[in-house]
Amino acid sequence: MEQHTFPAERVPKASLQQRELYEGKGLGGGAYRASCHALWELLDKGARPNTMKGTSFEYLSRKFNNLREESKQKPGRLDPVFRDWLTFAYHVGPRPSDKHQLDRINDSDNYRAGNVRWLHATRQNSNKRANRPHQYQGKRYTDAELSALLAKSFKAYSADAIKKYRQRMATAGYSNDEITREIFKRHGLSYESSGNPLEDADFSPKYHKKLTEAYRTSGSGLTRIEFEIVWLQEQIKKLEKDQSDIFNLPVEELPEVESSLILRLGDLFWDLRQARDKESRLKVKKAKMDIANLEPETAGETLTKDMQSQGISNFEKNKLINAL
Repeated sequence: MEQHTFPAERVPKASLQQRELYEGKGLGGGAYRASCHALWELLDKGARPNTMKGTSFEYLSRKFNNLREESKQKPGRLDPVFRDWLTFAYHVGPRPSDKHQLDRINDSDNYRAGNVRWLHATRQNSNKRANRPHQYQGKRYTDAELSALLAKSFKAYSADAIKKYRQRMATAGYSNDEITREIFKRHGLSYESSGNPLEDADFSPKYHKKLTEAYRTSGSGLTRIEFEIVWLQEQIKKLEKDQSDIFNLPVEELPEVESSLILRLGDLFWDLRQARDKESRLKVKKAKMDIANLEPETAGETLTKDMQSQGISNFEKNKLINAL
């Protein structure tokens, strides 16, 4: 099977879903990659929302304009960073099909980088009716259902207590994913929100407090593990620059300062290696999960047309599993 890698220079601006669709996961494929390149070409030339009318990206521009208008009545609905058209469009990417709508991953949170996705209209409506703010291992839960789930691990936390805690944390600016993560953490339980290992991976304990706050305010579309790797790389660059500048210091101070920098650099390089190894393991795990879920979805026992075109034989599926 031909492999397609998302352009590295566009990774920081794009959502995880856009990158996965580009690489051929889910409903993604050649048509989606072509749409990505067509959209990027327009955006790189400075295309504005009003110039998208009559193109396949008209829905994207209309959604952006509608969100801008809605945010005038509900200021917290649209993240300030997302009020910029180019930031919004580069992150969200093209619409996978005319049956997809832009949806928030956490309904109580605003439209921001890392909290938006393309969702099939029928699934989006189902999510709204369900009104389940908590996500754990790919399933959504109400406060009462989460309380019952915690009770199975002998953790007593009533639905009312969860609701009050969730509302208080939401007021403080935390997303539903972060709130549920904190609930599990307070009870000493491991937490997986989506069942996607790359999305669920948390920061390493050593940098957790520092990176959690930086991640929340960055508006980055990167996963936590990707954000930690980029941050470590930046710290290494800063120390390497400091190392080149130490020769401006008095001679008697050189040995002590240089020794300290070398030790700090060694620690950072080791932490970066650990983070990259962790990311590699998670990617392999995610690839195996994707392969296991490659069977086409059905609706009333009838395959959708766009899924039929992405069908993969059992022979190909088993071949990929063995390769991993």
